[in-house]
Amino acid sequence: MGILSGLSMKALVNFLKKSVDGGKILLLCHHNADLDAVGSAIALSEVFKEKFPKAQVKIGVAESVSKAGSKLLAELGHEAAINPNPTDFDIIITLDISTPSQVSPIQLPLDKPIVVIDHHYSNQKLEQFTKYSLTDEKAAATGELVYRLLTELKAKITEKIGSALIASIITDSAHLRTASPITFRIIAEILEKTKINFHSVLALLEEPLDLSKKIAHLKAAQRLKIHRINDWVVVTSTVSSHEASASRGLLQLGADVTLVAATKEDQVRISGRARPEIIQKTGFHLARDVMIKIGETIGGTGGGHNAAAAANGPLVEKTENALKEAVKLIREYLRIHPTKA
Repeated sequence: MGILSGLSMKALVNFLKKSVDGGKILLLCHHNADLDAVGSAIALSEVFKEKFPKAQVKIGVAESVSKAGSKLLAELGHEAAINPNPTDFDIIITLDISTPSQVSPIQLPLDKPIVVIDHHYSNQKLEQFTKYSLTDEKAAATGELVYRLLTELKAKITEKIGSALIASIITDSAHLRTASPITFRIIAEILEKTKINFHSVLALLEEPLDLSKKIAHLKAAQRLKIHRINDWVVVTSTVSSHEASASRGLLQLGADVTLVAATKEDQVRISGRARPEIIQKTGFHLARDVMIKIGETIGGTGGGHNAAAAANGPLVEKTENALKEAVKLIREYLRIHPTKA
């Protein structure tokens, strides 16, 4: 899926210009909303309030906001409503969301205009709910797409908007490790337009490893299972929380692909990470080749990127099966797609 064509972008911009002012607008983020989702929402909220003064704009999230997201909201003077009712709004704009399961228990209404802005790979795209979407799997962050939209809206990029967008882009590009030339150009343009001190934005992103995350990392290491596939090392593990952080931690220990599952009541979440080397040398795509498939195993959905992806579902009892299936899928992929010379 690529970014909107010129005509589609024009249609989206015209729709927003005609519909936002005077309306109730919900900027909706996914579970445990991260800096990409939150930063994108803050930027749009700031612009809408400036350009459309009669609009009532609210940032909403499904279930919770991440600690980093909460810090950014507080620092930039914004709040987020937990589990808002979409039927209370005239327009819903989903940010950094690729599948409906990412906003459960919120149900997206079919009788309301929905705008999708997202950069993830998924086989259950939210575009089915709307004719207005801005998606690009090659974008390093949803914040990149929001910046492109704001440029089309001829919005003034203030220091607050710029800080939100840079925070969004830096974190979702793994601190620029997955950035493209476009990513760097966007950051440079924001810095030039706002005169933001880049170090001050980096300070917003600092997040000390708290005790619960330390324990999750150590538990993940204690419980990990190692699978050697050719010259690659794949590991799986389980924790009670902080699965994404634990998955990143195991990658830093030396694994090439990590899969960490966390179960909470009637929900299992599996987070995965892959090193750039295995992606570059084999064409491996964590979302396409693994997460979408094991998402079905746990009765839910999966999606994400080639190097970072996740699956969520209600079948907690299938957690171990899903992890075993993931390893099997990776093994089969690497058998068919050996390392390139």
